[in-house]
Amino acid sequence: LVYDGALSTTAYLFRMLNHGAAGLARWEFHIYGDTWRNFGALTQTDPDYVFKPYGPVYYIHSVTSRYVKPGWKVKETTITGDPEGIFSTALSSPENDDLTIMILNDKITPVTVKILVDKSLIKPILHHMSVSGPMPEGIQLYENILSGVGEFEIILLPRSVTTLTSLPVGDLSLPVRLSLKK
Repeated sequence: LVYDGALSTTAYLFRMLNHGAAGLARWEFHIYGDTWRNFGALTQTDPDYVFKPYGPVYYIHSVTSRYVKPGWKVKETTITGDPEGIFSTALSSPENDDLTIMILNDKITPVTVKILVDKSLIKPILHHMSVSGPMPEGIQLYENILSGVGEFEIILLPRSVTTLTSLPVGDLSLPVRLSLKK
């Protein structure tokens, strides 16, 4: 259920970005009823830990917020074929030298998607990663994609969020290493 909520929030994020919203993210504090409560991406329910990333929330929010910078422009995305349950957004730096594409597959089956990228992108390599649930243990990193070809296909895992970015990936094991045991 928590993973379902994180997927639906991510679909909402993509739709809002595509309609001009500046962005949003849900990390740790949320409104429940009329009060703020601490329950989110950084709160693991494991009694042996003081701090441990909560997989169903943390990893999705990590791949959807880590690879977009302030001031980036939302690019037009189009889904053809059977768009039911597939949500996407693409953002680029103001100079158009960096690009991040995010795709959510809310279906219970894998989906192959074709992605068309402007060949004028200055950095032709896209790092490819995804999170799939319902209880993700981390971010799956795949082989880089050469976007300079202009068109390529990838397979979206069931109930997953996939990010393709020209930005450096960074240390994907950091949350696990920062976990603090009691």
